[in-house]
Amino acid sequence: LTRRHVTVALNGDGGDENFLGYPRYVGAWLGSWMNRLPGSVRRALGAAGSALPGEISDVRILRYLRRFLREANEDDVRRYGKWITFFSAAQKSELYGDAMRDQLGDDPLSGLDGWFEGDAPIASRAAFADIHSYLPDDLLVKVDVASMAHGLEARSPFLDHEFMEFAATIPAGVKMRRWQTKAILKSAMADRLPRELLHRPKMGFGVPIDRWLRGELRDMAYDVLLSDGARARGLFQRAEIQRLLDDHMSGRRANHYRIWALLFLEMWFRMWIDPSSPPGRP
Repeated sequence: LTRRHVTVALNGDGGDENFLGYPRYVGAWLGSWMNRLPGSVRRALGAAGSALPGEISDVRILRYLRRFLREANEDDVRRYGKWITFFSAAQKSELYGDAMRDQLGDDPLSGLDGWFEGDAPIASRAAFADIHSYLPDDLLVKVDVASMAHGLEARSPFLDHEFMEFAATIPAGVKMRRWQTKAILKSAMADRLPRELLHRPKMGFGVPIDRWLRGELRDMAYDVLLSDGARARGLFQRAEIQRLLDDHMSGRRANHYRIWALLFLEMWFRMWIDPSSPPGRP
């Protein structure tokens, strides 16, 4: 739609990382305070979080509370890492097949360790990790692919290197004030943008994967993930894949991100490892 009117467009990529805009940065800050609690209290909080029905709740704050409390007993890096991953270690132990069992001893979150080093506030270190991982490996790739597919040049003013260096000197307590994310940016734009725009709830660019998988993609998900070809790879336990699908389709659990990841892994295998089998066919 944008390309119908212009050939170059500006986007806001980098705003959240530069100015602590993600709610998980608030969670990281609160989690650093929770680290001071006795271990028994943190374990109790973790158990309470796991008992909350937040995973299938339509109430955003309940989902956030469940995610926050569930990892109460973790250190800062592992807590943050689990917030941005789809499968826990326990889920992997049930899911992985013979071809993947050797990977269970690895810690995929260790890749974040280097970005969390130092004594800066935990929210700043989390943003620093995202600047070196989530931003270049996910967000910028998505924008580049989508914009260039339509001949649209996308520019990211917030990622100007001098601007980012300046933003890095601003204290975390100024960027995120009284739990308000991007506080300094909102203050700077207060006389330029309407209040209802500046302070509306954060909205991502997600797509309704959960609804798709329960609707028009339901049969495809079952056919692809439970196919003979997928089973023959030995990557995952077929019974566990069946349970993930059934639980999501029935509404018992929200497994859409997990199913989506598994679905695209299998499609990737078909496209690049099994060239004789066209993608999309079981």
